Amino acid sequence: MTSLMPQPDLNAFLSPASFWMPERIVNSAWLQHGPFAFWITQALKPRTLVELGTHHGFSYLAFCQAVRRLALPTKCFAVDMWQGDEHAGRYAETVYTDLKSYHDPRYADFSRMIRLRFDEAAKHFDDGSVDLLHIDGRHFYEDAKEDYETWLPKLSSRAVVLFHDTNVRERDFGVWRLWQELTVKHPGFEFVHGHGLGVLGVGADLPQPIRDLFTATADHAPAIRETYYRLGLSVQDQFALQSARPAAPRPAGGPPAVNPAPAAATASPATSAAQPAAPAIVSKPGAALHIHLAAMAPRFLDVRTYLPLRELDKADGVSTSSSDRKIEFPRLPGDQPKIMILQRMSINSATDWVAGLQQLEDKGWVVVSEIDDHPDLLGRVHGRPVGSESWNAARLVHAVQTSTSALAEALGPHNPEVAVFRNAAFSPPIGKPRKSTAGLRVFYGALNREAYSAQVGAALVRFASAHPEVEFVVVHDRAFFEALGPCNKTFHATTATYADYTALMASCDVCLMPLEGQAGELFKSDLKFIEASSLGLASIASVPVYGATIRNGVTGLIADTLADWPRLLRDLSADPALRDRLASAAQDYVRDERQFAQQVAGRIDWYRGLWERRAELNAALRGRIRESAAWPAKPAVA
Repeated sequence: MTSLMPQPDLNAFLSPASFWMPERIVNSAWLQHGPFAFWITQALKPRTLVELGTHHGFSYLAFCQAVRRLALPTKCFAVDMWQGDEHAGRYAETVYTDLKSYHDPRYADFSRMIRLRFDEAAKHFDDGSVDLLHIDGRHFYEDAKEDYETWLPKLSSRAVVLFHDTNVRERDFGVWRLWQELTVKHPGFEFVHGHGLGVLGVGADLPQPIRDLFTATADHAPAIRETYYRLGLSVQDQFALQSARPAAPRPAGGPPAVNPAPAAATASPATSAAQPAAPAIVSKPGAALHIHLAAMAPRFLDVRTYLPLRELDKADGVSTSSSDRKIEFPRLPGDQPKIMILQRMSINSATDWVAGLQQLEDKGWVVVSEIDDHPDLLGRVHGRPVGSESWNAARLVHAVQTSTSALAEALGPHNPEVAVFRNAAFSPPIGKPRKSTAGLRVFYGALNREAYSAQVGAALVRFASAHPEVEFVVVHDRAFFEALGPCNKTFHATTATYADYTALMASCDVCLMPLEGQAGELFKSDLKFIEASSLGLASIASVPVYGATIRNGVTGLIADTLADWPRLLRDLSADPALRDRLASAAQDYVRDERQFAQQVAGRIDWYRGLWERRAELNAALRGRIRESAAWPAKPAVA
């Protein structure tokens, strides 16, 4: 029998940033390098970043997204004439204006688009000031060489230069020739997918992660390329998915509406505090529907807040904005369709809330409450009684959106306008390479399940102690971690972001999903199964909630009793083929039935329908408010 060599440890060449999804995915030859752009920005932490040749801006916006998300002090500059060339083709002025309209509201505080020739722009940079230079202009050998040599004096002692199209040898592309010449003088690493991306270490004082990349062994280098190729494919697949989605219909009659520049927002409806600045709005042609998200508890709830908003913003005829932990709203024309989504809004005083609600109504907003947990569960978690006022978040708004049919049925008596949008994946599932070693990583992460999770942990003690090759990776739940007893285990009190959480999950092979089914828990969603399946993990889950989604023995395994947990985990540990079969079938399910792209059109239609029925919804809301005796009388008009 041929022995399989252990797979190399790639932790030095990956980070949670490698698994991020670009927020703006446009047609680009650079699509497959988005994940690496995130990683190198984090690894290098450039003080100044310059891109030569930006076109539609996919690569540059990925760098800017990383700078913003990592809170780096980086100054970014995109240099281009935005006219096109022999290889990219000539293009219209709208390429520049569309990119600028997206870029400026998001990144103008640290980034500039410079409309100059590359050699002209170089005069405005100090020698030794640029840490990361991306060269992606004209691809003839002479042009690429001129760009490099012109900017060489501007490079710092820790500079890295990226060359795109190092693996293109037709149409007189010559970057590959320049790459061969430069790698004789400087260390480099080349990705051959996505038309080729060369990473050149010009500076002498490179950070350790960059030096590690350049000195990757013969075992590591192919694995690094394969990993980033697979991550890049997920970005390309996401572009294909959104390109195939039919555009939302534009309203008939007259030109499409365009949002005005943002103005100061009216005071938060829940308070009479000083007026905050309005959130930035990105206007785009045909943006006849505006959606604003006020996320009151966004931490680790990206799948119900910012990720859906990002995808909705990509649809034709939609613009979006958001605010964190407070209610703001941009000033928009009174007749423009606009939806205010309040996520996890706590309405303790109906009287105070209604005063603010009247402001929203007067400005034409339709208010939708985003509710993903039953009041019974929230009451138990926060140690407060559940009464009539616990349903105010559903009752005192125009409509409600939620995550499960069970929760919709519970909310229905308090507000008949309820829509169910099931939790979903935001990119196509990523296939996991077949594991060739005996070790197994088992993931468990959850909030507020300690009473039952400790029982599951105790049931796994004998298995965990007898299998040191199995590592348990536990997030947040200390009760489960301690109940496992002495074994191979690691504990993470929390993770910085939701992306970090999913990256940690992605590093594992099996996901545990215990749920006792107490009051309120039966209304929860199967989100953890969707997350784990998208990342290629096999699942073991409880009957409550998950039994309705998982096909036992086909897309996952169901633990009916405490004794089932160690037995099922033993089966998955001993049978890699079973893990692969379950994970693959689960990925097929998520790909076919639980992609967010499949519900975008339905969401937008529902929002538009609410707007069209706003008079009816206002009347119904006033009726519910009068029942609470909280509606202030409007003054008579003389």
